[in-house]
Amino acid sequence: MLSLTNAICYRNNLAIVKDVSFSLKPGELIMVKGKNGSGKTTLLKAICGLLTAEGINWQAAYTCGYIPSEPVFAAPIKVGLWLKSFALVLGVSIDRVEQALNEFGLQSLQEHVVTALSSGQAKRLQLAKLWLIQRDLWLLDEPFNFLDGEGQQLLVTKLAAYMAQGGSVIAASHNDHMLGDIQRQTIWLGQS
Repeated sequence: MLSLTNAICYRNNLAIVKDVSFSLKPGELIMVKGKNGSGKTTLLKAICGLLTAEGINWQAAYTCGYIPSEPVFAAPIKVGLWLKSFALVLGVSIDRVEQALNEFGLQSLQEHVVTALSSGQAKRLQLAKLWLIQRDLWLLDEPFNFLDGEGQQLLVTKLAAYMAQGGSVIAASHNDHMLGDIQRQTIWLGQS
């Protein structure tokens, strides 16, 4: 699916991540670890094309979805409408929106404005969007941030199911112990 060979990732024309190599196949998870400022977020953004990079090679046409460490919403629209807008633009069945809301415990929040959600609710909404739009690769920046215990367990369950169906994940996190028994590779950034 994806391989990095001595990859270099840039932010503001500065090489932040250097000499990173790994390969990712369908159904696999790679955990990116490192100290704050080591380039974990930069690597994720470069893989999904938001930042410039060298040495990132896709073996075929794959789609990816990215969730930043902190939920961000551009406009104060209702939760249900926010998800429906992605479904309409991407040609996803509107019925699947209801399913996404249910899957991520957001059905009672459909009429709430996204900018008024708690951080944990907003993280669940972003995860629901990623599940809704069905990408081959999920790029998750600090996916457990803001989630309560129930939300963390829900995320682990959804990750396991997604990977069992051939989905791949690259996650940057300081909390990979929450993944339990999910098999994963670990890549360390910023270590000599």
